[in-house]
Order: sequence, then structure tokens, then C-alpha cells
Amino acid sequence: MKALFEKLYTFQRHYNLQMVEHFELYGASVPERDIPLFSHVLNAHQIWNARILGLEPFKVFDVHPVAAMRQIVEDNHKNSLRILEECDLSQRFYYRNSQGEDFSNLIEEILFHVVNHTTYHRGQIMSDFRQAGLEPFASDYSTYTRQ
Repeated sequence: MKALFEKLYTFQRHYNLQMVEHFELYGASVPERDIPLFSHVLNAHQIWNARILGLEPFKVFDVHPVAAMRQIVEDNHKNSLRILEECDLSQRFYYRNSQGEDFSNLIEEILFHVVNHTTYHRGQIMSDFRQAGLEPFASDYSTYTRQ
């Protein structure tokens, strides 16, 4: 299971860095909602890592400048790999969400959620790019594994 998650998080890192490159490339042409939306993706990843590792979390809707995003992607990736190395993925993890409600999930469920959440929002951003006349990029896992 850990090997699969390592592949998924490496895939996620690859396309998140590509997203940052496209934001840099398109600059002011990037649709208005996409920087906040991608910031939310980065925040959610960081928040889940922080919960599991006992670190200080970001806020869900913090908006990051594009210039800071590359480092956030790298930090998120590093901390996800740390979780894979240090944690029992079948362990139940108890946490409080951003609304103050208590929940629990297996760590493997949380890790899968982070990848799925990122893929979902990346698809929204690619749709926004297409509608704005910007060139989207393919970011499917099958495309990644063919590289």
C-alpha cells in the first residue's frame, strides 16, 4: 500500500508543479478563481499532513502568491512521504475538522482523499483554462505513467 501511495503522491507533485508553471506562464490571463482554488488544494493537502504530523496547519481558504506555491508543493510532498515512512496506514486517526467537528478515518483513507481532492480541483482548473482560451495540460495518472 505504501508503494502505491508513494507513486500517487509523486504523480500529484509532478502535476502540481506543472500547474505552478502554467500559472507563471499565463500570468494575468489565469481565470480569477483559479489561484484561490489551487491555493485551497495546497492548503487542504498541508492541513491533512499537519493534522497527522502534529504541525501548524494553514487555513482552508488562505490564498498564496504563485511565487510561493512551488515551495508549498515541495513541502507537502516531503511531509506526505514522511507520513508514508512513519505511520501505520491502517491506523485510525482522530481529528477535528475546520468547523470544529470530531471525526476519524484510517490514515490510508485520508491519503487517498488528498489525492482525489487534488485531482478533482485540477480538473476544474483545466476546464477554466479551456474556457478562457488557455492551453490546458493532460494530468491523468495514465498519462503520467506513460512518460
